Amino acid sequence: MLGKRGKGSLFLLALLLVLLVFILSVNFNTVRNVSAVITTSGLGVYWEASCVNSVTQINWGNVTPGATQRIYVYIRNEQQASAILLMTTSDWAPEVAYQYISCSWNYNDLWVKPNEVVKVTLLLSVSRFVQGVTNFSFVVEISSSLTLPGDFDNDGKVDYRDLYVMAFAYGSTATSPNWNPAADINGDGKVDYRDLNIFLKFFGR
Repeated sequence: MLGKRGKGSLFLLALLLVLLVFILSVNFNTVRNVSAVITTSGLGVYWEASCVNSVTQINWGNVTPGATQRIYVYIRNEQQASAILLMTTSDWAPEVAYQYISCSWNYNDLWVKPNEVVKVTLLLSVSRFVQGVTNFSFVVEISSSLTLPGDFDNDGKVDYRDLYVMAFAYGSTATSPNWNPAADINGDGKVDYRDLNIFLKFFGR
């Protein structure tokens, strides 16, 4: 018969084996993705600085949990006025993927002049604790604003007055009594956390 010390050692060994299996499942499984890219009029997204080949979709390939993938694209302002670039994501499938995966970029929120080309790094980060996701997709929308995003009263700054507007319109759609199309910063027909995230990025400017 095993003594208390022997039983304790067996328990510890079993616990270590379970932990090892968990670590292996987290770190060596991969998830696969192809995400679409949508751009609004006035912008071009390209694979190279010469702006020849347009980016129509992004294939992130196999992504290891806990890792970050980088994709480099070039964005040209094809409008006649300076613009600020905006990036949002939507239509995550499966929907649970949004809890474990995020897409961001290193754009510095500065004005882009007409015909100016900026190199941008898109970053896809996958949580090491991702569960229930083997394939996923989502839409990346890169758009532009000719005014300072969140400056609803057009006074050249995003301050507490604009915050009141955002707070009042938050959660609304085009049929809501508190609907304000100006607060729909990303133009998707509703004022939600995506618009709030953009607003907070520019608050105080």
